[in-house]
Amino acid sequence: GPGPLAQLDALIDAHLATGASANPALLSVWVLLGGEALKSKAVRAQYTAGLAELHRRIAALVRDDAAAAGILAAIEGYFVVAATARELVPRGSAAE
Repeated sequence: GPGPLAQLDALIDAHLATGASANPALLSVWVLLGGEALKSKAVRAQYTAGLAELHRRIAALVRDDAAAAGILAAIEGYFVVAATARELVPRGSAAE
């Protein structure tokens, strides 16, 4: 099967897809949940669980917790920018 870097590339592309693969409604809901997680412990617990699972998947591929955290933060940052100021995300900068 594909190596870890190819799997990581596919994971990033799946999360930051544009064009026909993009799901702007789902993206908006995720960003709103992040905001709600700041106010609600119950939402925070579920949101954190989702982030932890994504971090676990990334860390298994890169075998470095700090690098995995950085990649996770970049994905989450792209989510917020894409949901609020999509024109600031240059084509091809987040996913293929």
